[in-house]
Amino acid sequence: MKNKFYLSVIVAGGISLFGQVPIAFSADAAGKTVDNAFLLCKMLDSTNLLSEPCSVSGWGSSVDISVDMNASEARKMCAPVKDMLASNKMVFSPGWSLKISSPYSGDKAIATCPL
Repeated sequence: MKNKFYLSVIVAGGISLFGQVPIAFSADAAGKTVDNAFLLCKMLDSTNLLSEPCSVSGWGSSVDISVDMNASEARKMCAPVKDMLASNKMVFSPGWSLKISSPYSGDKAIATCPL
């Protein structure tokens, strides 16, 4: 179960490498949010620690991931993800969230982090 903790470390430090990835922004805030949501998915997918590929829900205003960890560990991911977004100057419209589920929780989120 060491992989659980590696994701937090990668999100907190290693993903900052993506700060050099050019981010394509659209003219409006909604387009910018969607662009950033897909970029966040790309970053999280690159860790190879997700249980299934990251997805973006425009209707649900969420970035959805599945990670093999419990709810307490999942909630600890919120701060590093938020810090990573800030360091890469990635902004989201109000109401957007990162929804974290596990392979054992079905469609139910075990943690939700505002973006």
